[in-house]
Order: sequence, then structure tokens, then C-alpha cells
Amino acid sequence: MAVYKLGLDCVLTFGGTQVKNAKDVTLTVERGDADVTTRNSAGWRSHMGTLKDATISFELLTGGSDFTAMLSAFTGRTKTSVSVSGGAISFSATMVVTGFSASQPLENAESVSVTLRPSIGTTPSFSVSANT
Repeated sequence: MAVYKLGLDCVLTFGGTQVKNAKDVTLTVERGDADVTTRNSAGWRSHMGTLKDATISFELLTGGSDFTAMLSAFTGRTKTSVSVSGGAISFSATMVVTGFSASQPLENAESVSVTLRPSIGTTPSFSVSANT
């Protein structure tokens, strides 16, 4: 029987402190793509994975210490330790805030969309384990 962990139980930390006002956290880990097609590919394109990349994005309610920390890191171009953990997936790296977009919906709380990317000199840690 598989055991599933609700996103509600997952944890995002920024500078060692849990970000409690975050909504809909998304971790994207991907590789670049190099075309290695040759005449020997029998009419098919061939590809090879290249450099890895990561992005953490989420909605953050305005106000409070989480908002202040993100705004300060964005305006100061500060590198900060960040981690995302859940039931099966863990990721950590030193990251920078590269996106900070305000949203003022009529029927929801004011928030910002935050984007984090790995900073120079970091070696991210990424692991996935089987959920059983």
C-alpha cells in the first residue's frame, strides 16, 4: 500500500526558518538538452541531458516575517540556504530570490509570487525515495 504525504505536511525553509505563509510550493528540477543527432540516427533526433537546473516557486502572503525576509533577500541580492522536504522528495541549496511579483486579487489575500534559483558556488542536494 502506498503512503502519500499531503502538501500541507511538506516543509519549505528559508535561512533555516520554516516559511509558514507559503502556498502552492513547486520544485522544478530539470536538465538542459543537447542535440546529438548524427547520420547514424536512422532519421530520429538523438538527445543528451546536459546541465541540471532547479527552481522553487510559491505564493507568499504579504506581511509578516516571511514576507520581510523574502523582500530583503530580493532587494539585497542575498544568497540564502533553502530547503524543500516532503514524504519522498528533498532538495536543498544556497539560492537567490530572482522573482518577486505582487498579486492583488479581489477575492483572495494579497500575495507575492516568489521564484528562487541556485546561486553561484552552491552544489544543490536532491533526493527522491520510493513512497511505500
